[in-house]
Amino acid sequence: MHFLVTITPSPEAADALDAAPGGPGALFCWIAERYHPVASWVSAGERSASWIIDVTGAGQLHELVHIAARKAATAPVLTPIVLGEEAAATIPAAMQVAALAP
Repeated sequence: MHFLVTITPSPEAADALDAAPGGPGALFCWIAERYHPVASWVSAGERSASWIIDVTGAGQLHELVHIAARKAATAPVLTPIVLGEEAAATIPAAMQVAALAP
C-alpha cells in the first residue's frame, strides 16, 4: 500500500542535517535507494521532505519511524493513500459495503 511519508525535522536536527557532508542529500539518496519512492519533494520553507512509498509491510513503517526519530528528532506523518487507478477499482465496492451499514 502507498503511504505519503513526510518528515519535518526539529530545527536542531535540520541544522545538523544541513551541516553534514553533502547536507540532507545523503539521507534523501539513501531513502530513495532503500524504498524506491513513486515521487518525492521538499518544502524548503518548512525544511521538510515527503515521499510516496509503496510500503510492503509493517516493518517498513517501523523503519521510517525510527529513521525520522534518529535523523530528524521527530515522528513522520504517515498518510495511507490510494492512487487513482486503484481508487477507481475499489471505491464502488466500498460504497456497496457502506450502504449495508446500519
